[in-house]
Amino acid sequence: MTIRIAVPGTDITMSIMPPETVKLLTLLQEHCGKDAAISMADLYEQWSGEKLPRDARGKPDADVPTLSRHMRQLIDDLRDIFGIPVMSSARHGYWIVATESELEEVCHEFRARGLKSLATAARLKKISLADELRQIEMNLRSQA
Repeated sequence: MTIRIAVPGTDITMSIMPPETVKLLTLLQEHCGKDAAISMADLYEQWSGEKLPRDARGKPDADVPTLSRHMRQLIDDLRDIFGIPVMSSARHGYWIVATESELEEVCHEFRARGLKSLATAARLKKISLADELRQIEMNLRSQA
């Protein structure tokens, strides 16, 4: 299946994308920009076709992160395989990046997550983060 998507600032054509991923991307296209974000629960309901039980305030009364694990993997695929700039936060939900400033924010967030993970790896190895980064750089150079 070929799907042509309109992500602000890009023109991407996907020729090989599983139907469930196409469905998810189609839903996310309605949520360009952080201000148009959709909650994980609402996105899951629309994507899966399943209605989640809700409490009296309308909050999901189910373990949404567990139920939505497969959907979240597909979102990772949209980013990692197809290069679609999908962002998420607990506060806002999911959205497709719409501006350069949002893209910078996303990149900053991913760098911060990566550095935090590398700092943890360094602490486990009882070395400095700088030493860990030097080892990574040497490994990358040897693979080039």
